[in-house]
Amino acid sequence: MQPSIFVITKVYPVVKDLENKVNALIDEVYPQKLEIKIKNGIAQTNVTEPYYIVIRQETLNNILSLEKNDPNTISKVRLLAIDTKGKAEEFEQYQTLALLTQTSLVYQSDNEINIYSLREIEDLTINKEIILAEIKNLNSKYNIANLLNIFILAAPLLIILSIFISQFYFFLLFSIAVYIMIKINKIEAGFKKTYSYTVAVAFVPLILWNIASFVPIVGQNLETIGSIIIIIIFVIAYLGIKKLKQEETKPPSQTPVNVSQANPVNPEVKPLIQTQKI
Repeated sequence: MQPSIFVITKVYPVVKDLENKVNALIDEVYPQKLEIKIKNGIAQTNVTEPYYIVIRQETLNNILSLEKNDPNTISKVRLLAIDTKGKAEEFEQYQTLALLTQTSLVYQSDNEINIYSLREIEDLTINKEIILAEIKNLNSKYNIANLLNIFILAAPLLIILSIFISQFYFFLLFSIAVYIMIKINKIEAGFKKTYSYTVAVAFVPLILWNIASFVPIVGQNLETIGSIIIIIIFVIAYLGIKKLKQEETKPPSQTPVNVSQANPVNPEVKPLIQTQKI
């Protein structure tokens, strides 16, 4: 799980002032004159086709809070191609995210081309005014802006809580693994004691991992470093169990008894029973 600082820095810029961002996006992307009508599963437009709805790469970066001035990015991205005379099989030729034909909406998801029939859609008309009015209606009806503000304020607490819960389950699962190791080595120890031992062993490495995860290089390789930390914790636990096993199997040391200590008060006193010569 990524530390809360990375989640907040990625989610907050996108969610903040989302309604205005959406309105600005519609203003820029959706042409004022474009109108799409779908009736009885048939799409019609009032523009010359093929027609492309595009977005500037800079606008997309601002919305998603991506890094700017990437030389590998293109200047514009084709969001939708409209061609009522086109065919779904020719989708890749349009080099777009989605294609609207006369009878279907074609889009790519998980490296697969999906075709959605317009017959599944009720009759509707789409233009810029209708889209902006619908966004305003949804926001006023469901208080989306207020819900987003609440989410932003509660997100850090929820993330911290989820981290504590995940750490608890990690300690629990790790304790079960260590408990199995203890039983294999036939060491007398209850699960409660094993859990305490697990927390003691894993607490410091996990704290160091969480602190180190704030470093950008470490934060970008959390899964790999997390796996290394788990291996280190298992090694520490195994060495501790092995040492404990050696201490239990080690024979107790015997201290030789000095005969002179039989009577510490008067070492010269002879034993009461002596061997008599016949």
